Amino acid sequence: MKAIYLLAGLALASPAAAQNPFMAPIRTTPITADLVMLSAGSNAVLAVGDKSAILVDTLFFNPDKLAEAVRAVTPKPVAFVVNTHAHRDHTGANALFAGMGAKVISTSAAARRIGEPSTNPRGETQPPIDKAGWPTITYDKASKVSVPGESLDFLPVEPSHMDGDALIFFPRQNVLVMGDLHHSHEYPVYDGVSGCKCGSYEGNLRVYRRAIGMIDGATKVVPGHGGLTNRAELIAYVAMLEKVRDAVKREVAAGKSKQEVVAMRLLADDRSVQPGGPDNADAFVATLYEAIKTGVGI
Repeated sequence: MKAIYLLAGLALASPAAAQNPFMAPIRTTPITADLVMLSAGSNAVLAVGDKSAILVDTLFFNPDKLAEAVRAVTPKPVAFVVNTHAHRDHTGANALFAGMGAKVISTSAAARRIGEPSTNPRGETQPPIDKAGWPTITYDKASKVSVPGESLDFLPVEPSHMDGDALIFFPRQNVLVMGDLHHSHEYPVYDGVSGCKCGSYEGNLRVYRRAIGMIDGATKVVPGHGGLTNRAELIAYVAMLEKVRDAVKREVAAGKSKQEVVAMRLLADDRSVQPGGPDNADAFVATLYEAIKTGVGI
Protein backbone atom coordinates (compact mmCIF):
# COMPACT_ATOMS: atom_id res chain seq x y z
CA MET A 1 0.00 0.00 0.00
CA LYS A 2 1.77 3.09 -1.26
CA ALA A 3 -0.47 5.76 0.20
CA ILE A 4 -3.09 6.20 2.88
CA TYR A 5 -5.96 8.61 2.41
CA LEU A 6 -7.38 10.29 5.47
CA LEU A 7 -11.17 10.41 5.32
CA ALA A 8 -12.55 13.75 6.39
CA GLY A 9 -16.21 14.73 6.63
CA LEU A 10 -17.02 17.24 3.90
CA ALA A 11 -20.23 18.30 5.60
CA LEU A 12 -21.17 19.13 9.16
CA ALA A 13 -22.02 16.07 11.22
CA SER A 14 -25.68 15.57 12.04
CA PRO A 15 -26.86 16.17 15.62
CA ALA A 16 -27.29 12.40 16.02
CA ALA A 17 -23.70 11.79 14.93
CA ALA A 18 -22.46 14.50 17.29
CA GLN A 19 -24.17 12.74 20.21
CA ASN A 20 -23.47 9.16 19.15
CA PRO A 21 -19.83 8.45 18.24
CA PHE A 22 -20.84 5.21 16.53
CA MET A 23 -22.70 7.27 13.92
CA ALA A 24 -19.86 9.75 13.35
CA PRO A 25 -17.89 9.80 10.07
CA ILE A 26 -15.29 7.04 9.95
CA ARG A 27 -11.76 8.28 10.66
CA THR A 28 -8.78 6.57 9.05
CA THR A 29 -5.54 6.71 11.03
CA PRO A 30 -2.24 5.30 9.70
CA ILE A 31 -0.56 2.78 12.00
CA THR A 32 2.19 1.48 9.69
CA ALA A 33 2.69 1.54 5.91
CA ASP A 34 0.26 -1.38 5.50
CA LEU A 35 -2.04 -1.07 8.53
CA VAL A 36 -4.67 1.56 9.26
CA MET A 37 -7.13 2.07 12.09
CA LEU A 38 -10.73 2.78 11.08
CA SER A 39 -12.71 4.46 13.85
CA ALA A 40 -16.32 5.42 14.54
CA GLY A 41 -17.06 4.91 18.22
CA SER A 42 -15.07 1.67 18.15
CA ASN A 43 -11.92 0.73 16.24
CA ALA A 44 -11.26 -1.66 13.37
CA VAL A 45 -7.89 -2.41 11.73
CA LEU A 46 -7.30 -2.96 8.01
CA ALA A 47 -4.14 -4.88 7.02
CA VAL A 48 -3.31 -4.80 3.30
CA GLY A 49 -1.37 -7.67 1.75
CA ASP A 50 -0.10 -8.23 -1.77
CA LYS A 51 -3.41 -9.26 -3.33
CA SER A 52 -6.00 -9.04 -0.55
CA ALA A 53 -6.62 -7.62 2.91
CA ILE A 54 -7.56 -8.66 6.44
CA LEU A 55 -10.09 -6.62 8.45
CA VAL A 56 -10.01 -6.93 12.25
CA ASP A 57 -13.49 -6.04 13.56
CA THR A 58 -16.22 -4.26 11.59
CA LEU A 59 -17.55 -1.37 13.71
CA PHE A 60 -21.27 -0.87 14.34
CA PHE A 61 -23.49 1.42 12.23
CA ASN A 62 -23.23 2.16 8.51
CA PRO A 63 -21.64 -0.97 7.02
CA ASP A 64 -21.65 0.71 3.61
CA LYS A 65 -19.58 3.58 5.02
CA LEU A 66 -17.05 1.10 6.37
CA ALA A 67 -16.83 -0.54 2.95
CA GLU A 68 -16.24 2.91 1.42
CA ALA A 69 -13.49 3.59 3.97
CA VAL A 70 -11.82 0.29 3.11
CA ARG A 71 -12.00 1.02 -0.63
CA ALA A 72 -10.48 4.46 -0.04
CA VAL A 73 -7.42 2.71 1.40
CA THR A 74 -7.18 -0.20 -1.04
CA PRO A 75 -9.09 -1.72 -3.97
CA LYS A 76 -7.98 -5.20 -2.88
CA PRO A 77 -10.72 -7.48 -1.55
CA VAL A 78 -11.04 -8.35 2.13
CA ALA A 79 -10.24 -12.07 2.38
CA PHE A 80 -10.78 -12.42 6.15
CA VAL A 81 -12.77 -10.61 8.82
CA VAL A 82 -11.28 -11.39 12.25
CA ASN A 83 -13.47 -10.59 15.26
CA THR A 84 -11.74 -9.85 18.56
CA HIS A 85 -14.96 -10.64 20.45
CA ALA A 86 -18.73 -10.83 20.03
CA HIS A 87 -20.07 -7.36 20.82
CA ARG A 88 -22.13 -5.71 18.10
CA ASP A 89 -19.97 -2.58 17.91
CA HIS A 90 -17.17 -4.82 16.57
CA THR A 91 -19.24 -7.13 14.36
CA GLY A 92 -21.79 -4.78 12.80
CA ALA A 93 -20.56 -5.04 9.20
CA ASN A 94 -19.60 -8.72 9.26
CA ALA A 95 -22.44 -9.70 6.95
CA LEU A 96 -21.59 -7.11 4.33
CA PHE A 97 -17.99 -8.26 4.01
CA ALA A 98 -18.99 -11.93 4.15
CA GLY A 99 -21.33 -11.21 1.27
CA MET A 100 -18.34 -9.88 -0.68
CA GLY A 101 -16.43 -13.10 -0.12
CA ALA A 102 -14.65 -12.63 3.22
CA LYS A 103 -14.42 -15.52 5.64
CA VAL A 104 -15.30 -14.53 9.24
CA ILE A 105 -13.06 -15.79 12.07
CA SER A 106 -13.45 -15.74 15.87
CA THR A 107 -13.12 -17.99 18.88
CA SER A 108 -15.85 -20.59 19.28
CA ALA A 109 -17.24 -18.78 22.34
CA ALA A 110 -17.45 -15.51 20.41
CA ALA A 111 -19.10 -17.29 17.48
CA ARG A 112 -21.72 -18.67 19.85
CA ARG A 113 -22.36 -15.24 21.39
CA ILE A 114 -22.56 -13.59 17.95
CA GLY A 115 -25.35 -16.00 17.04
CA GLU A 116 -27.37 -15.26 20.20
CA PRO A 117 -29.50 -12.30 21.31
CA SER A 118 -27.54 -9.90 23.50
CA THR A 119 -28.24 -7.35 26.20
CA ASN A 120 -27.05 -3.78 25.68
CA PRO A 121 -25.84 -1.46 28.51
CA ARG A 122 -29.41 -0.20 29.00
CA GLY A 123 -30.66 -3.73 29.66
CA GLU A 124 -32.44 -3.99 26.31
CA THR A 125 -32.41 -7.29 24.42
CA GLN A 126 -31.02 -7.05 20.89
CA PRO A 127 -31.30 -9.70 18.18
CA PRO A 128 -28.13 -11.28 16.82
CA ILE A 129 -26.49 -9.78 13.76
CA ASP A 130 -27.45 -11.10 10.32
CA LYS A 131 -26.62 -14.80 10.13
CA ALA A 132 -24.56 -14.15 7.00
CA GLY A 133 -22.02 -12.43 9.28
CA TRP A 134 -21.64 -15.22 11.82
CA PRO A 135 -18.13 -16.69 11.99
CA THR A 136 -17.54 -19.79 9.88
CA ILE A 137 -13.97 -20.41 11.09
CA THR A 138 -13.17 -20.67 14.81
CA TYR A 139 -9.90 -21.04 16.69
CA ASP A 140 -9.52 -21.75 20.39
CA LYS A 141 -5.73 -21.92 20.46
CA ALA A 142 -3.01 -19.72 19.01
CA SER A 143 -3.30 -19.72 15.22
CA LYS A 144 -2.00 -17.89 12.15
CA VAL A 145 -4.26 -16.02 9.74
CA SER A 146 -2.46 -15.12 6.53
CA VAL A 147 -2.87 -13.63 3.09
CA PRO A 148 0.07 -13.22 0.69
CA GLY A 149 2.25 -10.47 2.11
CA GLU A 150 0.62 -10.23 5.55
CA SER A 151 -0.18 -12.43 8.53
CA LEU A 152 -1.39 -12.14 12.09
CA ASP A 153 -1.29 -14.23 15.24
CA PHE A 154 -4.77 -14.98 16.58
CA LEU A 155 -4.39 -15.48 20.35
CA PRO A 156 -7.49 -16.60 22.30
CA VAL A 157 -7.48 -15.55 25.96
CA GLU A 158 -9.30 -16.51 29.14
CA PRO A 159 -12.62 -14.81 30.07
CA SER A 160 -11.82 -11.14 30.58
CA HIS A 161 -13.77 -8.39 28.79
CA MET A 162 -16.25 -11.21 28.13
CA ASP A 163 -15.73 -14.82 27.14
CA GLY A 164 -14.29 -15.54 23.71
CA ASP A 165 -11.91 -12.57 23.48
CA ALA A 166 -8.71 -12.78 21.44
CA LEU A 167 -5.58 -10.69 21.12
CA ILE A 168 -4.43 -10.04 17.54
CA PHE A 169 -0.72 -9.51 16.90
CA PHE A 170 0.90 -8.52 13.61
CA PRO A 171 4.51 -9.65 14.16
CA ARG A 172 6.01 -8.11 11.04
CA GLN A 173 4.37 -4.78 11.80
CA ASN A 174 4.88 -4.98 15.60
CA VAL A 175 1.24 -4.01 16.17
CA LEU A 176 -1.03 -5.46 18.84
CA VAL A 177 -4.83 -5.19 18.46
CA MET A 178 -6.59 -5.65 21.80
CA GLY A 179 -10.25 -5.17 20.93
CA ASP A 180 -12.26 -4.36 24.04
CA LEU A 181 -9.65 -5.97 26.25
CA HIS A 182 -8.49 -2.35 26.45
CA HIS A 183 -10.16 1.06 26.16
CA SER A 184 -7.42 3.68 26.08
CA HIS A 185 -9.62 6.73 26.74
CA GLU A 186 -11.84 5.45 29.55
CA TYR A 187 -12.01 2.98 32.40
CA PRO A 188 -12.83 -0.68 31.70
CA VAL A 189 -16.24 -1.63 30.36
CA TYR A 190 -16.67 -5.36 30.72
CA ASP A 191 -19.43 -7.95 30.98
CA GLY A 192 -18.84 -8.76 34.62
CA VAL A 193 -22.10 -7.93 36.40
CA SER A 194 -24.17 -7.09 33.29
CA GLY A 195 -24.53 -8.30 29.72
CA CYS A 196 -23.53 -11.96 29.48
CA LYS A 197 -22.01 -11.82 33.00
CA CYS A 198 -19.16 -13.83 31.52
CA GLY A 199 -16.32 -11.34 31.97
CA SER A 200 -13.66 -11.28 34.67
CA TYR A 201 -11.78 -8.35 36.18
CA GLU A 202 -8.89 -10.52 37.35
CA GLY A 203 -8.92 -12.36 34.03
CA ASN A 204 -8.62 -9.05 32.20
CA LEU A 205 -5.69 -8.11 34.45
CA ARG A 206 -3.94 -11.35 33.58
CA VAL A 207 -4.50 -10.68 29.87
CA TYR A 208 -3.04 -7.18 30.28
CA ARG A 209 0.08 -8.69 31.85
CA ARG A 210 0.29 -11.22 29.03
CA ALA A 211 0.03 -8.43 26.46
CA ILE A 212 2.68 -6.33 28.21
CA GLY A 213 5.01 -9.33 28.31
CA MET A 214 4.74 -10.03 24.58
CA ILE A 215 5.41 -6.49 23.27
CA ASP A 216 8.20 -3.92 23.48
CA GLY A 217 8.54 -0.17 23.68
CA ALA A 218 8.15 0.23 19.92
CA THR A 219 4.91 -1.76 19.65
CA LYS A 220 1.84 0.17 18.59
CA VAL A 221 -1.26 -0.93 20.48
CA VAL A 222 -4.77 -0.57 19.05
CA PRO A 223 -7.53 -0.51 21.69
CA GLY A 224 -11.15 -1.36 21.05
CA HIS A 225 -12.08 2.26 21.81
CA GLY A 226 -9.88 5.35 22.03
CA GLY A 227 -6.59 6.35 20.46
CA LEU A 228 -3.48 4.35 19.66
CA THR A 229 -1.40 3.54 22.71
CA ASN A 230 1.78 1.71 23.75
CA ARG A 231 3.41 -0.54 26.32
CA ALA A 232 4.26 2.23 28.79
CA GLU A 233 0.65 3.42 28.86
CA LEU A 234 -0.58 -0.15 29.36
CA ILE A 235 1.76 -0.56 32.33
CA ALA A 236 0.40 2.64 33.92
CA TYR A 237 -3.17 1.50 33.25
CA VAL A 238 -2.57 -1.88 34.92
CA ALA A 239 -1.04 -0.17 37.97
CA MET A 240 -4.24 1.88 38.23
CA LEU A 241 -6.44 -1.23 37.92
CA GLU A 242 -4.55 -2.98 40.71
CA LYS A 243 -4.60 0.09 42.96
CA VAL A 244 -8.33 0.79 42.62
CA ARG A 245 -9.19 -2.91 43.03
CA ASP A 246 -7.28 -3.04 46.31
CA ALA A 247 -8.88 0.19 47.51
CA VAL A 248 -12.41 -1.02 46.74
CA LYS A 249 -11.70 -4.35 48.43
CA ARG A 250 -10.67 -2.51 51.60
CA GLU A 251 -13.85 -0.43 51.61
CA VAL A 252 -16.07 -3.46 50.97
CA ALA A 253 -14.38 -5.21 53.90
CA ALA A 254 -14.98 -2.10 56.01
CA GLY A 255 -18.72 -2.31 55.28
CA LYS A 256 -19.00 0.76 53.04
CA SER A 257 -21.96 0.92 50.66
CA LYS A 258 -21.54 1.21 46.90
CA GLN A 259 -22.74 4.82 47.01
CA GLU A 260 -20.19 5.65 49.71
CA VAL A 261 -17.33 4.08 47.76
CA VAL A 262 -18.30 5.85 44.53
CA ALA A 263 -18.50 9.15 46.45
CA MET A 264 -14.89 8.68 47.59
CA ARG A 265 -13.74 9.49 44.01
CA LEU A 266 -10.92 6.96 44.15
CA LEU A 267 -9.83 7.86 40.61
CA ALA A 268 -9.91 11.65 40.99
CA ASP A 269 -6.13 12.01 40.62
CA ASP A 270 -5.63 9.22 38.08
CA ARG A 271 -3.95 10.10 34.78
CA SER A 272 -3.67 6.64 33.22
CA VAL A 273 -6.44 7.14 30.65
CA GLN A 274 -6.09 9.28 27.55
CA PRO A 275 -7.98 12.61 27.74
CA GLY A 276 -11.13 13.32 25.80
CA GLY A 277 -13.00 10.07 26.38
CA PRO A 278 -16.26 9.49 28.24
CA ASP A 279 -16.24 10.09 31.99
CA ASN A 280 -17.10 6.60 33.24
CA ALA A 281 -15.02 6.60 36.43
CA ASP A 282 -18.04 6.37 38.76
CA ALA A 283 -19.72 3.67 36.68
CA PHE A 284 -16.49 1.66 36.63
CA VAL A 285 -16.03 1.87 40.41
CA ALA A 286 -19.68 0.90 40.93
CA THR A 287 -19.26 -2.15 38.66
CA LEU A 288 -16.05 -3.14 40.42
CA TYR A 289 -17.76 -2.79 43.81
CA GLU A 290 -20.60 -5.08 42.70
CA ALA A 291 -18.13 -7.65 41.37
CA ILE A 292 -16.10 -7.71 44.58
CA LYS A 293 -19.22 -7.71 46.78
CA THR A 294 -21.02 -10.50 44.94
CA GLY A 295 -18.09 -12.49 43.54
CA VAL A 296 -19.65 -12.28 40.06
CA GLY A 297 -17.32 -10.82 37.44
CA ILE A 298 -14.25 -10.56 39.64
